[in-house]
Amino acid sequence: MYRGAFWLFLVAEAIVFVTVFSTRFLLASGARSPALDYPLGGALTAAMVASVFPVRRAVRAASAGETGALVRHLVLAFLMGAGVLGGLLYDWSTVPLSPGSSFGENYFLSTGYHALHLVIGLVALLALGLAGRRGRYGPWNYWAVEAGGLFWYFVVAMWVGVYLVFYWL
Repeated sequence: MYRGAFWLFLVAEAIVFVTVFSTRFLLASGARSPALDYPLGGALTAAMVASVFPVRRAVRAASAGETGALVRHLVLAFLMGAGVLGGLLYDWSTVPLSPGSSFGENYFLSTGYHALHLVIGLVALLALGLAGRRGRYGPWNYWAVEAGGLFWYFVVAMWVGVYLVFYWL
């Protein structure tokens, strides 16, 4: 029951992201913006995709009752995600896009909505790591870690969507 409800939640969130992404093509021009920092966007994408691996290892460690490995992998994923958030904040402070322009409006809306999910994911990773350090997860009970991992995969997938919509299409 929990898994089904969680998947419905993720599908609902994906629909919101698709709606936000589609405004880029409906309201803004179809052309790519030369104002975006393409190397930074690629680096953020690579870091987000790479963060999937420690999260997956954390879920496996929780299911095996390996508390130390669980915490280490969650901390690594948290640090990678925090680095991406820092890079995104840097991008916002340096990108020469006008928030009043159609493209700039869509860019800041899409990346801001993603940043909200990124912060929620970081809080979840931190909370899971703290609870894992206290031995709350093991083979008998690791659904929270699995759900946190699924949410993180979702956050990563939505960043790939942001990257494709704004940097490639």
